[in-house]
Amino acid sequence: LLVVEKLRIRTPRKRKKKANPKLVGSSLEASSETSMRRCVASAFVSSIAALHAPRPGLLMRHCRKHLSLSGVASDLLPFEELPYAAASVEFETIGIDYAQNENSRSIVMDRLEASLAFWKTNNFSSVWLHIPTPQSALVADANMRFGFELHHANALKGTIVLKKWLRDDEDKVPPYPNTQIGCAGLVLSDSNEVLLVKEWSGVSPNRTPSRQWKLPGGLVDVGEGLGEAACREVFEETGVTCEFENILSFWHRHGLTFGKSDIYVVCLLRPSTSEINVDPIEISDATWMPMAEYVRTQSHPLIDRILETSFDVDVASLRSTEGSEQEARFSKGRIEPLASAQEFSVQWPGRPGYQTYISVPNQRS
Repeated sequence: LLVVEKLRIRTPRKRKKKANPKLVGSSLEASSETSMRRCVASAFVSSIAALHAPRPGLLMRHCRKHLSLSGVASDLLPFEELPYAAASVEFETIGIDYAQNENSRSIVMDRLEASLAFWKTNNFSSVWLHIPTPQSALVADANMRFGFELHHANALKGTIVLKKWLRDDEDKVPPYPNTQIGCAGLVLSDSNEVLLVKEWSGVSPNRTPSRQWKLPGGLVDVGEGLGEAACREVFEETGVTCEFENILSFWHRHGLTFGKSDIYVVCLLRPSTSEINVDPIEISDATWMPMAEYVRTQSHPLIDRILETSFDVDVASLRSTEGSEQEARFSKGRIEPLASAQEFSVQWPGRPGYQTYISVPNQRS
């Protein structure tokens, strides 16, 4: 009720002059008396509904939304409230014509100053600024005037993202995600043939085929599942289509280019086709190799570890003259792992299911 009373007091009784939308942007959508009253009613309904909400603090979140977007505080930048009491400003939405207004940078910084005061007063923890590359001069302004720090560059949206911690305690904003995720496919046929590739080494036209056979694979695309990524990479590199079965292993290593870490997941795939059609740009050769032949003639640390641990294959024995019993396993049907991480769905009420992988023992014949 206090919020509603505050809104009522600030409601203009008479509209004298229309505000310039170039200066105040989209936050003056409710500047007329009628629109303001609608906003007051909306804030009242939202506030009453929030009183019955199970989560504490929901009332304040409803009020903040209306205060920031309704025109009550016309000098505020329009923002979206994120989890953990964060405010996010998309500078493409603030409604200022940079080409027509020579003082646009100063106007934006003044509104940012007012917004910072509002966010601090209302107990926000952090602020995020998404600045389009053509307006990158605002990066220096926000840094020098208010201490905003570079967090990351969003190549997909073409924005520079700054952040500022508002509280007096320790800055809890995590660094930009520093781990890349890749997938490989261990494509195993019913006759225990494994699909292997050789990449190119060096720069064209003097590149040469790599010496070692490896599993086809690559980086996961944005929004792509692990099994989906493994099947896509196998198809792009070899032309073989597959079905995802489960996850066999992953590694986690550090210190790659730009200081990145790397998680590389190996998926067990079942081939749907067998014809090979390699990508000549990335792959120099691909082949179906019988598993027994691979163990006797090749060596790859990751493949060897998976065979020994997941499939209980005595690699050392097969590489000696005493490997007859182990080799006989490959003629008795497709080998299966002792256990694997199979895909399940974990779901909260009202939310989409999350792909979740849980280790499950396999029944062996």
